[in-house]
Amino acid sequence: MADLRLCVVGLGYGAQVHVPAFRSLPGVAIAAVVSAHPAKAREFAQAQGIPRVFEHWQEAVADSSIDVVSVAVPPYLQRDVVCAATAARKHVLCEKPFGKNLADARAMWESATKAEVVGAVNFQLRMEPGISAMQREVADGTIGRIRRIAVSWLTGGGSRPGVGWSWRHDAVCGGGVLGAFGSHVIDYMEWIGAARFLSVQARVDTLAAYRPDASGPPQAVAAEDSCDFLGCLENEVICSFAISNCYRFGDGHRIEIFGDCGRLLFEHRFPFAEDCVTTQIQDATGRRPLPLTRLAGFAGMDTRIPPFREIARRFLNAARGETVPDLPGFDRGLSVQAVLEATRTAIQQSLAAPVPRMKP
Repeated sequence: MADLRLCVVGLGYGAQVHVPAFRSLPGVAIAAVVSAHPAKAREFAQAQGIPRVFEHWQEAVADSSIDVVSVAVPPYLQRDVVCAATAARKHVLCEKPFGKNLADARAMWESATKAEVVGAVNFQLRMEPGISAMQREVADGTIGRIRRIAVSWLTGGGSRPGVGWSWRHDAVCGGGVLGAFGSHVIDYMEWIGAARFLSVQARVDTLAAYRPDASGPPQAVAAEDSCDFLGCLENEVICSFAISNCYRFGDGHRIEIFGDCGRLLFEHRFPFAEDCVTTQIQDATGRRPLPLTRLAGFAGMDTRIPPFREIARRFLNAARGETVPDLPGFDRGLSVQAVLEATRTAIQQSLAAPVPRMKP
């Protein structure tokens, strides 16, 4: 079977993760890249041995030699690229969050459905060995009926004063930790809990109010960098998360799942290398490590690459017409965006009861 011919659109995360992951997979050739910075794109393509550089994504998705497209642009740019690519009958793997809002997500899902092409969303955390092991244990009934999923994902990368302003700091563009971190958490909570969210509430804050801007004075941050969330799945599992990238001494990502017969624990601590992961199961017999199936190694490389590589591998197999389990499709992107939309509505409406002031 001939190699699928791939174009990567966006060379930020696309260059860091998409290109090295796809390059390591058989049966696919990176035929072209697209970037908003053509000169840098040409330099990157030459260094990577990629034969073509398109200056405009419209040219790439219209090119009949391209079979599949990997979209690594910011959320506010995704809709036009994805809808044009799927309308041209290209299979598409899109970064999360899936669009900047629910309307974008619905349009992309409808376009792929109408064209009958494969659409996948990069919810790569479900491919992390520790998280996928937790899902298997829950599905197997190891800890009985689950009652609660609690997540703390607090890091300090955004607390550094030199972090410059970008689209990530503007909610209109799809920025903010609710989309960046929360979309992952919502996806794996529904996946592990085997149910959709029924109701949500949340509170957000902006801890770093301004960011330096290379083009002028500091710009005000117009997106949340901290979020506390509480929700309930349709099967009555309580889900909560606290996420932020602006806690200076935050040290990582922690998941606890409580069941009637036990508890599961996942921790990935700073500096987020592979040996910084702890997984554990606790039941009536005590505590013990949770066995993991490691992904293909990338010794010394970015730890984001192996789980993305697994998403990419499944996406390519689906594009070849194979039936692929646990590939998060555009329907998952739409479902997660619906939860994000409900969360934003709850935040805007301040759905919290004030506590009466009592006299001493």
